[in-house]
Amino acid sequence: MKKIAILFTIILLCNYCTKKQDAATEDTSLLMRLNQVTTLNKTDLYTNYSGKCLTTNPFSIVSEKVTEAFSEFHKPFAAGQIKHDNLKNNLINTLYAKLPEELTQLSQKGYTEIEGKIYSLISESLANDDYETYMIRILLIEDLVVNSYLLNESSKNRILIYSAALKSITTFIHGVSIQSKLAETWEECFIRKQRDMGFFESLACVASWPICLGAMAADCIIETM
Repeated sequence: MKKIAILFTIILLCNYCTKKQDAATEDTSLLMRLNQVTTLNKTDLYTNYSGKCLTTNPFSIVSEKVTEAFSEFHKPFAAGQIKHDNLKNNLINTLYAKLPEELTQLSQKGYTEIEGKIYSLISESLANDDYETYMIRILLIEDLVVNSYLLNESSKNRILIYSAALKSITTFIHGVSIQSKLAETWEECFIRKQRDMGFFESLACVASWPICLGAMAADCIIETM
């Protein structure tokens, strides 16, 4: 039965590549696919989706620039060249300087229940999965979002921009935290703050993500020093 269920999942996740879903069933179909992706464990994710052709997040530029910003911020910080009271502003300003306003100031109009659900699934994966599992799960969620006929362009853009930024920040912090011997690492603090956000707080975080995520990351540096 397990093998049949997995096969059924693969078929559902691949069908949208060749034909559009009926508009009346798209809502249920997208939620079902998202739930399937988010309930599979690490082994099943690697077994069933490794090597699959996934649609790339079209906002990869956000990931690239966020990584650049964190690298440029962290080097002088590690060298003791940034004072603690300037950490937050320094990081936030560096993020804003890297990207145009349309990628950093996102409209809050037209949020839908489905969109909110996707943010919750992304946060749950970050909070509950190890780094490798989180990354592959988020790539699958992004693929579903890009190819959804239910989500409008505004919703897609918000989700994909936020996801691209969060992935890069998580990746950078994870790399720095691997060798940490602190009671709570930078990565653990960042994940904890993500987990503690309420629903409306998380929606506000999406709209002005450089301020929200930048402040969160900077605060965690102070808290874990």
